[in-house]
Amino acid sequence: MDPMISYAQNGEDVILKRVFGDKKTGCYIDIGASHPENLSVTKYFYDMGWRGINVDPLKNSMELFSQSRPDELNLNVAIDIEKGFLDFYEITDYPELSTFSAEAAASLLEAGHKVICYPVERITGNELFEKYVESPVDFLKIDVEGRERDVIRSIDFHRYRPKVLVIEATIPNSIFPGWDNFESIFNFGEWEPILLNSGYILAYFDGLNRFYISEENKEMLSCFQVGLCLWDNFFIHSQVKRIADLEWNCAERMKQVEMLTGMLKESETDREARGTQVETLTRMLEESEADRQARGTQVETLTRMLEESEADREARGTQVETLTRMLEESEADRQARWTQIETLTRMLKESETDRQARGTQIETLTRMLEESEADRQARWTQIETLTRMLKEKEAE
Repeated sequence: MDPMISYAQNGEDVILKRVFGDKKTGCYIDIGASHPENLSVTKYFYDMGWRGINVDPLKNSMELFSQSRPDELNLNVAIDIEKGFLDFYEITDYPELSTFSAEAAASLLEAGHKVICYPVERITGNELFEKYVESPVDFLKIDVEGRERDVIRSIDFHRYRPKVLVIEATIPNSIFPGWDNFESIFNFGEWEPILLNSGYILAYFDGLNRFYISEENKEMLSCFQVGLCLWDNFFIHSQVKRIADLEWNCAERMKQVEMLTGMLKESETDREARGTQVETLTRMLEESEADRQARGTQVETLTRMLEESEADREARGTQVETLTRMLEESEADRQARWTQIETLTRMLKESETDRQARGTQIETLTRMLEESEADRQARWTQIETLTRMLKEKEAE
């Protein structure tokens, strides 16, 4: 059989497993539940399939229960002998120390803890059973940091009969006084008689909690013959978690080792390749040195040629200046000639106009000459006629 995982602070769930064995369903009430997993007396049974009622005045505690155990009844109230509201002092950096005691809260604040205060609703234990309990309760656990007496007094144990009671029985936050003075931290003297007078039998004290069995279930007493032992076959959750973390860390480190081994092999291969590269580069460097010397000779030759070229460049510079000057003079001459061409063009245009006018005059004179010639011939004909007439008249 696989070992059970114990989540409780002092193995309370291991003792309860002795009583209930592998029972798959059941009902519990956890007054002072605190946390759904850390130091939880009910976590193992919840995982087995049990369901119950979780009660705690801490707001954050009930929020955690609502998130991780939404199928249970989670009450953010305090159980007390009277109903109403009561100031609650939450120790935010150490919630397990939270208290209803103003004096204790002041001491914790003075010790450097962070304390906030807010009112919390109170209901009686009888109201809890009357309103919310619908099936027989297998076990009731009470851990309320010194207020156990008020919680126990608020429950009618003659009427409400959980089979097993698990009740913290030492002064809260007490320091171990040594075995000779161990009884100095007990606080059950003020409330145990109530249980014994209600038909409950003390079954076991584990140094922190006292276990009680109802008289009608006294056959369960055989489960409390010895304290925790190897026959209980259990692991503590914190140890299991630590082992799991170590296994995970080992696995991660093995992955890192494998990765680094692979990188080392690649690095060795790369080192050999780089060695070959170094040899190649060394050879290339030697060849480069020979080439450098050859290029040095070339540089000297080119330097000499550059110096000669510089002298030639200065001579050509002089030629360029001369040609520039000649070009400037040629440009001035070109502009003068262009002015002459413009003048001749203008004169040619004026001559053409004059030529056309003279052509018109010639045409006019030619026409006049032709008209004058016709007139001359007419006159000549007249003269001839007159001459003939004159001769005829002379002959007469």
